[in-house]
Amino acid sequence: MMKALVVFGAFLCNCLQAQDLSTYGWSFYDTANKSLKNNHIRDIRFDKKGRAWVSAANQALYCWEKGKWTQIKKPLPDSMVTGWLNSMAWENDDVLVIGGIPGQLYYLHTPSRYWHSRPMPGKDLQAMQLHIQGKTLLAGTKNGLYQLHEGKWKLLIQGSGDVMGLAVMDDGDVIAGLRNGSYHLNYRGSKGYSVSRSFTPLALYDAVSDSSGILWGAAYNDLQLHRFHRDSVDSFAAPPKELFCNMNGAWKYCIHKTGRLPDGRIMFVTQFNAGLAVKSKDYWEGYLLPVNGEFDGVNNIRVAPDSSIWMATWHHGVAVFSPKNHPYHKHENRKNQPLQTLPGQERQHVPDQQQQIIKLHHD
Repeated sequence: MMKALVVFGAFLCNCLQAQDLSTYGWSFYDTANKSLKNNHIRDIRFDKKGRAWVSAANQALYCWEKGKWTQIKKPLPDSMVTGWLNSMAWENDDVLVIGGIPGQLYYLHTPSRYWHSRPMPGKDLQAMQLHIQGKTLLAGTKNGLYQLHEGKWKLLIQGSGDVMGLAVMDDGDVIAGLRNGSYHLNYRGSKGYSVSRSFTPLALYDAVSDSSGILWGAAYNDLQLHRFHRDSVDSFAAPPKELFCNMNGAWKYCIHKTGRLPDGRIMFVTQFNAGLAVKSKDYWEGYLLPVNGEFDGVNNIRVAPDSSIWMATWHHGVAVFSPKNHPYHKHENRKNQPLQTLPGQERQHVPDQQQQIIKLHHD
């Protein structure tokens, strides 16, 4: 259902390669338009053919190909186990590894749809976060960070709570965010990963480097964006206030996952008052998902091979942000709905043909 786009921001990037997000609109794939059978989406991955693989609650796994959705047969019958398919990673071009089911990792050979499994190093362990580099797999659980290398499991970091995130750097190194702080993992090629050092006391959901090499991280501790310099870190409060929500009496944005557009700009999504923020030189652009609840949020964000932006939402299935002439928008069947006005902040509903761009905050 194509819904109205509400835009807040300034587009100051004059680079010809920059994506002009003012030309974008929203498409949703969910239970309402019968694309999916459940609306709580956990992760999204794309393969070399441009197909989208989407994991959800209740062991649901879907494949999007050429405008059509297919639900993939579950690895286990409903009567045996239920759970969320929390995280996915590619072992190679054809094999998708899926975590979230207690005690097991599941491997899907996508051409044949054949499943096989591998035991986790504990029957109750769930792989909440996954990353694969070469022949090494990292699995973040509620009891620490594990590595699977050359067929053997090893506990890399003992944790007192969830592994909040695994942020992959451009050189293959990883920032692992645990509740008791985040750690830098050095990728050593055929030798796998080793823990290099404690990186920050903050528990990072995610992190991304900008074009100048500065690392930006989303912290679980305060739900804010932080900028990491060589010898210091600062909290960053400039992103669009239109993305703020009332969090325990404090009016602020609540960040979750980060990413980087093909044009090099960094972005993040919020886990309450669902929205997307994109850094464009000296300003932030903000885009609200056209949904009706302050506590609607986004679990994950991925950029598709065609540069459209896909979001795994809590309650509204898959949200796709793409140019309005994109084929995604041919599958819509819902009328536009205005945004709900939230306490303490006016929200302007702007029809597609009357989009406005409003200058926001300096860094």
